[in-house]
This record gives sequence, C-alpha cells and structure tokens, in this order.
Amino acid sequence: YQVQVMYMTCENATRRLELLSGLWECGVRNYPDIGDFRDSHFQNMEAAYLGWGKEATYLRIVRAIRRYRPEVIVTHDIKGEYGHEQHLVVADATPTAVRLAADETYDPESVSQYGAWQVKKLYLHLGDAPTTQLDWSQPLSAFGGDTGMEIASRAFELYVSQAKNARWKVAEKGDRYDSTLYTLVFSTVGEDAAGNDFFEHIAR
Repeated sequence: YQVQVMYMTCENATRRLELLSGLWECGVRNYPDIGDFRDSHFQNMEAAYLGWGKEATYLRIVRAIRRYRPEVIVTHDIKGEYGHEQHLVVADATPTAVRLAADETYDPESVSQYGAWQVKKLYLHLGDAPTTQLDWSQPLSAFGGDTGMEIASRAFELYVSQAKNARWKVAEKGDRYDSTLYTLVFSTVGEDAAGNDFFEHIAR
C-alpha cells in the first residue's frame, strides 16, 4: 500500500526530525505532508477553529485529499483522544472535508489542479462503539517477523521529546487510548463485516 501521512502543523524542528524517523521506522516511504498551521494549545475546539480558521481547515484537508486521492482515511478520535484541541478539530473537520472533496463546485482551484475525489472510507480512532479492531500481534514478514505493536513502539521511541514523558506510550489493546480500535464513520462501499481491515470491501 501507498501510505501518505498528513500533519496540520509541526513548527518545532526537533519534533519534525523525530516524526520523520518514526515514520521511516514504520515503513512509510512517502514524505509526509506537513502543514503550516500554528501549533499551540487552545482553550477548546471552537477556539482552535478560530485560531486556524474553519474554512482554511477544510481547504487544507480537501486539497490534500484531492492531491493524494486516498481510498481510506484514518484520523483522530472525535474526543481528541485525551482532549487535545487540535485533534478535536481534525476529527470534526475531516468528515466535512471528505464530502467537500467530492463536490466539484467546492474550491475550483484544487478541482482544476487535481480534480474532485471521492474517498471510499473514513475511520476515526476509538469512538463510543468501535466498528473495527486491528490485530497488532501478528508477525509481519515485511518487518522480519516483528509485530505491528513492536514496530509502533520502536518508532515511538524515536519521538524522543514525547517518549521521555512516562505519560505517553503506544496504547496497547485494552488501554484507555487503545491504538487497535477505530470507528467507520463514512463509507461508499457498505458497512464492514469482519471489522478487522481498513480495506474491507475495497478491491485491491
């Protein structure tokens, strides 16, 4: 699979290098799309929208969708995981951006450049009634038999500015911010049946 990671912001040069190292460790070979939105804490989601601009937020995501043409998008928890205001904005804005990206009347500039694009599936992390649970315990031949959880944990260790804080770690199955749980919130290919594969019902 071709994986494209997108960030709304990353102003800190050290953290930028750390995230590049972490992505490489995970096997991501496409350079991430890093935006220039202001990276700061806001009082709440509404304040974060004001800081970034709601329309500018939609445009940023829509243009990335049209440029990279993803079949599946995976993004933050609607509660912002631990309530992070920027996570809240991204989780709130992405469903709207998915709809707008398919609308040929929205943002004619990017339609002219890339064309409109219909995403097939959108998943949010966690959710009150998750539809999907990934098995990160399976050995992966592409990584010499290491499991997804082992790879993710190793990658996070490279994110030194965060990993040095004992509060943060890769959330394992059953943890409060379980990294294996996701909710399908949009689909053009029907509901998942097995619920263990982001690409279920998508021809490969």
